Amino acid sequence: MRDIDRKIQEALRAEDAELFGEFGGEQSMLEMIVDSFRGRMRWFMAFAIIVTIAMLVAMIAAAVAFYRAQEIREMIL
Repeated sequence: MRDIDRKIQEALRAEDAELFGEFGGEQSMLEMIVDSFRGRMRWFMAFAIIVTIAMLVAMIAAAVAFYRAQEIREMIL
């Protein structure tokens, strides 16, 4: 893969190579998560994560209650 990248960069003109260099690096997953908390929407992201965690806890509690139920009526409730 690196050989192909090198050949592409050699084929580009000087100005195109500079532009390619700026966009060539990819972010790691952790960097993408941290970047989502920067900027104007950081409060919305925090709220969305809190709601997601709350829903996960509720889902796990409902699953536990379902599998512990002895009768069909309890399972439906």
